[in-house]
Amino acid sequence: MALVYDILHGKKDPTPMEPGSMQPGPIQPGPTQWALFVHGILGTRANWRSIARSWVNAQTTGPGTSPARRAAVLVDLRLHGESQFQPPPHTLQAAAQDIVDLLPRLQHELGGPPLAILGHSFGGKVVTLATHRVATSTQAGQLCPKQLWIVDSALSANPNPEGASRDEANSATNVSNTSRILRDLTQLTPTFARRDDAVTQLVQMGHSTEIARWLAMNVRRDRAQEGQPFRLQLDVQGISSLLDDYFRTDLTDAMQELTQACQCHLLWGGLSNTVSLLEKQALGSMGATHTHTIENAGHWVHVDAPAELGALIQQHWQ
Repeated sequence: MALVYDILHGKKDPTPMEPGSMQPGPIQPGPTQWALFVHGILGTRANWRSIARSWVNAQTTGPGTSPARRAAVLVDLRLHGESQFQPPPHTLQAAAQDIVDLLPRLQHELGGPPLAILGHSFGGKVVTLATHRVATSTQAGQLCPKQLWIVDSALSANPNPEGASRDEANSATNVSNTSRILRDLTQLTPTFARRDDAVTQLVQMGHSTEIARWLAMNVRRDRAQEGQPFRLQLDVQGISSLLDDYFRTDLTDAMQELTQACQCHLLWGGLSNTVSLLEKQALGSMGATHTHTIENAGHWVHVDAPAELGALIQQHWQ
C-alpha cells in the first residue's frame, strides 16, 4: 500500500497589477518548488508540520520573476502514523523503496522533481538510501532532489547500540535509546481505560512524563469500536525490525556517491550525541558535503531550535 501523506500549499500568489492600471492583471504563477519531509522512528508526519508550514508560507520572488509557488509533502513512514499496513519485510531498504515508489506520484502531482528532501534521525537514513536509488536510476533527472538534508542521523553502522543510561533515554537525544523504549512498550497492558493510564505505566517504567505523553499519542481506540478500550496502535515488532536494520546499515559510501548527484547537507544538534565526532569529521571531509551545527539543539532539532532551523532552510531552499 502507498504511504499516507499530506501536501501543504503556501499562501496564494500575489495578484500582479497591469502597468499603469489599478486593476489586477492575469495571474501568472511561478514554478512550483516542493520539498519532502520525513520523520524519525516512532514519529509521524505531523512532527515537521510547523517547520514545513513556515517554509511554504515564505514565498519569494526575484527581480523580474513571479513568486515561486511552494508545497511541502509530509509523509508517514511504514508502520507509523496512518501508514500501518505495508507488507513485510520491515527493513530500511523497504522503507526507502516506499519513498522511491512515492516520488513519481508526487512528481506528477507537483510538476517536477523535489527542490529538497529532508530526513530526521531514522528518516535521514531512509531518504539517503532512497535518494541514492533514484540518483543511480534512469529516472534521476525526473526524481532526484536538488538538495538532500540529513538531520541528526548517523549514517554509519552501529550494530550494538545498547548501554545508554536512563537519564539519556529520558532526554530522547539519542536514537539508540529507542531500543529500550520499544522493549518497554511490549510490557504495557493490552488495553487502557484512558490514555493517561498508559502514561502512568510508562512513567513507572522510568520514562519522563514528556516522553510518556509523546509515546501515548499512539494509544487510541479502534475507530470502528467506539466505546471500546484504548490500545497501543503500533506494530512494535515491525518497528524493532526497522530500527535493527537502521543500526546494521552503513550508508557513508552512498553519501559519498550522492555528493556527485545533488547538494548534500548534514545538520546536527550541538547537544546531541547521536552522531559521533569521528563520523562528523569523516562526513565533513568528503568535501562536497555542507555541514551545519545548531549549538543549542539536541536530537530533536526542529523542536529545540525551530527558528534557527527555519532560517537555514529559508536561506538554502530557494
